Amino acid sequence: MSRFAVSALACLFSIQLWSAEITRVRVLVLADENAKKISEITKIDGAIAEGVFRHIFDNPDFASLRGKASIQVMKAGTILGPGAIYEHLKHRPVRQDEAIVIYYSGHGGYDNRTKGGHYLAMSGGDMSRWELRSLFEEAPLLVFMTDACASFGDFDGAPASQPDSRELKKREALYRDLFFNYRGVVDFNSSSIGEYSWTAAGGSIMTQALAHVLVEKPLEDLDFNQDGLTTWDDLFLHIRSETEARFQASRESAIELANRENLPLPEIASSQSQRPYLFARPSRTENNILGAHVRHGVLRGNEEGLVFDLSFRTDLPVGTTLNVGVLFLDDRGKLLKDFDGKFTTKTADVTISRQFVLDKSPFYARGWEPFIPYPQLHLEQLEKGSKVHALAYVMQAGDKDAFLFSEKIPLN
Repeated sequence: MSRFAVSALACLFSIQLWSAEITRVRVLVLADENAKKISEITKIDGAIAEGVFRHIFDNPDFASLRGKASIQVMKAGTILGPGAIYEHLKHRPVRQDEAIVIYYSGHGGYDNRTKGGHYLAMSGGDMSRWELRSLFEEAPLLVFMTDACASFGDFDGAPASQPDSRELKKREALYRDLFFNYRGVVDFNSSSIGEYSWTAAGGSIMTQALAHVLVEKPLEDLDFNQDGLTTWDDLFLHIRSETEARFQASRESAIELANRENLPLPEIASSQSQRPYLFARPSRTENNILGAHVRHGVLRGNEEGLVFDLSFRTDLPVGTTLNVGVLFLDDRGKLLKDFDGKFTTKTADVTISRQFVLDKSPFYARGWEPFIPYPQLHLEQLEKGSKVHALAYVMQAGDKDAFLFSEKIPLN
């Protein structure tokens, strides 16, 4: 068994590594139900968006995501505006371990002279897009999606057909990657500068496209550029393409109906396009956990133990020697110690590890299944009532200290 050198790991736990980890997601659905002329319509958009995020974070099929998100819908009884948003932050300040997802439905506009560009024309007062973003700048990841128009529709937060268990696992891993492995800002609006955002039967056009891409579109179709990894860039390109297609279909249908019934041309006929605009894109962390699951009671030879289904991605250069390991600790953060030198590090911590020499970049490792017999965890060192967690992964390139691990995975 290879020795995994992580001599500086203990001091990194509370400083370098934990601080960079996203452990929770806060979802804010801002549906402006007091917006003039569209108040009834924004209720529908709020319901669509809430359904999408509850499908992702409250879904019993996605066990690793349940309990890791709070979803707050600021609509009924709320005068949506800068005051309501500042009041929210007064009670719930931004945390450095919490990703923020904001969906907005209501009026918007563009004024480069007095408002600095695009702004949200909320019933409780206007707010610059950039001002709102700046309030959440301490969050490790901000996903900001706005739709300026809305219409009647319904979305129950479920795909059209129930996928099989393998598909569910892949989709769960994708959601985990999107909301936990990116840093920075994802920011897009439903239309480009100078364009209107339109509605169609079933909901506002971009919101329908968003729901379709995040929940209903087959996984194999989500990788827009076919490079083997579905990113926020891929999702935006799909949302933009889907929005444009739905706009054209809605426009043509409205014009055809007007001509057939000898009616005046509808307002949408005056617009030639609705093309969502990307204001900002995030960056991926250099290394990403694609999946980490534990299987108990696995037999290898005459030994019974734990197997980890582990997959990861790294952008390190070709030729890099990368040590990847799983460490174990109790619920007080103390690493389990090894007593017989079989599954150990240079500092005598219990570990399973493997060395990878990167032959491409980005490099993917899928289906690595390290095994450790139960006795090699040396659980006798635990204090009574203590729990055990695994850290998957700890990574080390060359002689550098470990620089990434994901979440703590409970073992008992």
